[in-house]
Amino acid sequence: MKRGLASCGLRVTAIGITALLVATACSKSLPPPEIVSAPPDNSSAPEQTGISDILSQSMPAEDPHLLIRARFPTALAVSPSRQLFFAEREGRIWKVDLSGGKKDKEPPVHLIEEIAVSTEGERGLLGLALDPDFVQHPYLYVFASPASNKEISTVHRIELKDDQVVKDEVIIELPAGRACCHKGGRLAFGPDGKLYVTVGDGLAPSASPDINDLRGKILRYEPDGSIPRNGAFGPHTPVWATGLRNSFGLVFSSSGEAYATDNGPSGSDGPHCCDEVNRVRPGEHYGWPNSYGSRYREGTPPIWHSGEEVVVPTGITVVSSSRFGALNGAVAFCSFALRQMFVIDEAGRKWTEGLSEPGRGPSGCALDIVQGPDARLYFADTDAIYAWG
Repeated sequence: MKRGLASCGLRVTAIGITALLVATACSKSLPPPEIVSAPPDNSSAPEQTGISDILSQSMPAEDPHLLIRARFPTALAVSPSRQLFFAEREGRIWKVDLSGGKKDKEPPVHLIEEIAVSTEGERGLLGLALDPDFVQHPYLYVFASPASNKEISTVHRIELKDDQVVKDEVIIELPAGRACCHKGGRLAFGPDGKLYVTVGDGLAPSASPDINDLRGKILRYEPDGSIPRNGAFGPHTPVWATGLRNSFGLVFSSSGEAYATDNGPSGSDGPHCCDEVNRVRPGEHYGWPNSYGSRYREGTPPIWHSGEEVVVPTGITVVSSSRFGALNGAVAFCSFALRQMFVIDEAGRKWTEGLSEPGRGPSGCALDIVQGPDARLYFADTDAIYAWG
């Protein structure tokens, strides 16, 4: 899909995450998302990956199919019962039940919550995560730019009961700065049950290596928003990793490894180049602002960088799927600039198995990608969500 930005009459220049977020709604008359097609009825396929699946080098027989029309779906999450939640940048959170229902009828789209957000610059509703034990603790976690204060970002914890919001509380406030851009905004739970949050440097590069400034970091919190006592830099700060410019993708693999995308410089703070994927570990520094791409003088180098190409990497996942035996262990991430899935191995090399073009997956992967409990991959473009597998 190459629509969305062009339909607003905007000229797209992919020079960073700014290009990703400046092009949202042209009209305030907003129809609800539209279900285009339900996932194929092959739910009997195995959901656990075994050695036979890996050895078979299997791939889905069908290409990704268009599932939902949506307006800038910045973040996706799928519950264990196959409820697809997605956030639209302008403040709405939706749910689609993909688990079945009446035969030959498309599942309804249900509005869960609407949060008043600013969409100036790169602000908006930017991140979404589910409680690790969502069945017993039905909490949604959301990263937002509040309309009432453009100098902060907030993390909400939303408690649900039967699709109704019981409580919506702000559990974390973060510095965002007055500048237009680099807000970060991704959320993920780690294998330790902690909540991890990416925060951009807010166009203040010197903040990124500064332990006393929360910008340009990955942060680690308890699920209630408090600071864990066993922090990477001590018990009084949530800072977990430093030296990031503007990370718009974060995931933990099934083995516990963390991977984060990071947008490289875009002209005003360096040459147009050097988008990154980092394997992130506690207490490490990832170079910004003095190092990026292959230009490393300090910190931990990325496992992958784009060289002189501008990719604008966003959402990221690690594949461990019975439907994608040929991709098991691959790191897959979206490119906003190219609207395509990129696929690499844990060393950053282009993935070759199962792909028609080394290192490249389907088109339409622009904003976020997740693996569902049904072993499918779900990914988002600026105006649609796709299901593959």
